[in-house]
Amino acid sequence: MFNSSIANKSAIRNPQSAIVLTFLAALTAGGPVSAHHSFAAHYVEEERVSIEGDLVQLDYRSPHSWVYVNAKDQGGVVRRVSAEWASAPRLKQSGVTEETLKIGDHVIISGSPSRDPNDYRMHLKNIQRPSDGWRWPLRIADCGLRIADLLTIVD
Repeated sequence: MFNSSIANKSAIRNPQSAIVLTFLAALTAGGPVSAHHSFAAHYVEEERVSIEGDLVQLDYRSPHSWVYVNAKDQGGVVRRVSAEWASAPRLKQSGVTEETLKIGDHVIISGSPSRDPNDYRMHLKNIQRPSDGWRWPLRIADCGLRIADLLTIVD
């Protein structure tokens, strides 16, 4: 931070500086109310798991959207799995809106599992809806394009 003896000397010479320093110190001491987290702190990013089930809830929001699916665990017990997704603006840029997925849609999700094995949560990397072939992230091949179609040769 800063040396308090320096701040005290500055405060004696310039009262406005003391007010500004006090305000800045108070502002930084509180820290952010809602800090962004590292995915690696909550998920094992090097591993992949897949679930298949029915969509029961979609929270389309920032900083992260959430998909909730009822899926069977390894023992056949239906569990509600929470999948942390991208932010709403990022999803919108890739063509995903609040209307893309509907409650009851049967989906397959793959992603990184939670660091806590008792926590039915994952970091969503891919999602697909088998009924119509929709998937995210969208791949170039899904659009019928080839890399050569995207390249422009400049003479």
